[in-house]
Amino acid sequence: MNSVGIYFGPKLISIVESRGRRFLKSAQVPQVFLSGIDIEEKVPADVKLIEAVAILKDELRRNKIDIKEATLCLSGKDLIVRTFDLPVMSRQEMQSAVNFEAKKYIPFKAEDIISDFQVYFDKVSNTNQVLFLGIKKDLLSKYLSVFKQLNIRLKGVEYSASSLLRCLKLAGGSEKGIVGLVAVDTISEDEINFSVIENGIPLFSRDISLSSVAQGVAASEVQPNEVMDKLKSEIRVSLDYYNRKFHDKKIQKMNFICSQDEKPVLEAFMSELGLACNFLDILKCMGNQPFYSLNFVKGFAASLAPLIRTNVKVDLLAADKKAQDQATQGLKGPEVLAGGKEFKFDFRIFILAVFVCFIAFFVGNLRLNPLKEQLKQIIANRVKVVTVSSDKSCEELTGTEEEYRRKLKILDDLVKKQMYVIEPLNIIPRVLPEGVWLKDFKYSKQADGNAELILNGNIFLGDSDKEFATASVLLSSLKKDVGFSKVFRNIAITNINSEKADKNSVTSFTISCKNY
Repeated sequence: MNSVGIYFGPKLISIVESRGRRFLKSAQVPQVFLSGIDIEEKVPADVKLIEAVAILKDELRRNKIDIKEATLCLSGKDLIVRTFDLPVMSRQEMQSAVNFEAKKYIPFKAEDIISDFQVYFDKVSNTNQVLFLGIKKDLLSKYLSVFKQLNIRLKGVEYSASSLLRCLKLAGGSEKGIVGLVAVDTISEDEINFSVIENGIPLFSRDISLSSVAQGVAASEVQPNEVMDKLKSEIRVSLDYYNRKFHDKKIQKMNFICSQDEKPVLEAFMSELGLACNFLDILKCMGNQPFYSLNFVKGFAASLAPLIRTNVKVDLLAADKKAQDQATQGLKGPEVLAGGKEFKFDFRIFILAVFVCFIAFFVGNLRLNPLKEQLKQIIANRVKVVTVSSDKSCEELTGTEEEYRRKLKILDDLVKKQMYVIEPLNIIPRVLPEGVWLKDFKYSKQADGNAELILNGNIFLGDSDKEFATASVLLSSLKKDVGFSKVFRNIAITNINSEKADKNSVTSFTISCKNY
C-alpha cells in the first residue's frame, strides 16, 4: 500500500510517496504557503493560500501522485518543542503542572496555541520527563485549510526531528541508551536537526540554520569550508549545552544522516571530539532515490508513519480536535424544555396560594416581634463610641470593621513586606567573574508584590565556550549567595548568544531574578 509524507520546510515543500519501506515518487515546490516566495507582499493572505493550493495541485498532477491521506511534517520554526522535568505527581495534577511550566517557553498567550505533551518516568533522577509540542492555532488552521482544499485527509502532524527517528530504525541504528541523531545537508537551505534521544524518547532537540553563515552573500557563493566550519561550531555549541543540562546522561554514539561528501569531514570531527559515530545510508534504504536531499529524506520519513512506529506519541491533530470540542461545548447555552403544553389559569389554585402567603406572613410577624424588642434592647445597651453610631445595623458595623482591618493590613504590609534591593545590588559586583561586565539592569514590581530584576551584560574572554561557561558560573554564584537568593528565589539565564562589539566577538546574556 502506498503512503505519502509532505514536509513543509523553510524554503521548499517536499512530497514523497513510498510503497512499503521504499521510495516511489517525489515532488518539490517552493514554500509559497508561509513565506510568500514568488508572490508580491501586497497580495492578501487568502490569495496566497489559493495560490499555494493551486501550485501543489499542479505538482501532484504533473508527477502523477494521487493521494487521499498524508502525514504532515513541519520544521522547527513552525513549532514550540521543549523538554523539561517535573516531580512525580498524580495524573490529575500533571495537566496543570505542564501548562504552568510550558508558559515559561511560550512567547505569546497560551490560549493561542494547540499543544500536546508526553510524560515518561526517569528512574535515575526519580522525576517525570516531559516532551512538549505546540503550534499557533492560526498557523495550524492554515495548514489544515490547505489540505482540506486538496481533499487530502491528514493522518498526523509531526516535528521533522521526530520523523527522522524512523530513518534511524530503517537503517538499523539502535535507539537503546542515549544516542545522538544529526541530519545534515550543507547544500540546501533546509534546517539541520540535532537531537539526543534516550530509548527512543527525545531528551534534547535543536534546529540549526546555516543560511546566516555569510550575511549579504548569496548561498551559491558561500564556500563549502565556511559552511562546514559553521556546522561544526553549531554542533559543538549544541553538545556543550546538552552536557551542561544533562551532565549525568553521557551520549554513547552519534548517528548522522548526510551525503557521502560530508561523511569524511564529520567523521574526523567526531574523532576530534572523542565521540563514536555511525553514518546511516539512507539512499540505500530508500531504494531508487538518485541523490541526497534532506528535504526529501524528511518527506520520506513522514511517509513511513503507517509502517514504522516511534516512541514519540504527541498528537497535535488530536489536541486540535479536543480544543474544538471544548470550544463547541462552551458555546452551548442552557437546555430549553420543548413541547410545553398551553397553560390554563385555575382561580381556585390562585385563592389557595394567596391564603398560604397570608398565613405565612401573619405567623412570621408573630415570631418576629419578640426578636425586634430584643434587638432594640441590645442597641440601647451598646457601648458609646465616638466614631461609630449606635444606630448602625449589624451589616454596617461589620463593614466598618472590615474597613479598619483593611487599613491595618495596608500599614502592616508597608512596614513588614516592603522589598529592599540595595543589599542584593551591592552583592552583584562582588560575584562578577573576570571578563564580565553589566550593560544595564531593570527592576520592576507589580501591584501584587511580585518583583523582577533583569541583568543585561557582556562577557569577553576570547573563547565562546569559556564565555558560555562563565555565564553559568555567574548564575551559580548568584544562586549560592545567601543574601541575594533570600530576596530573589527564582534566578535563570533567559538569553545568551554571541554578538559583535568593537570588531570583537562577545557573549551577551540576560539573567532574570524573580522573588516568586
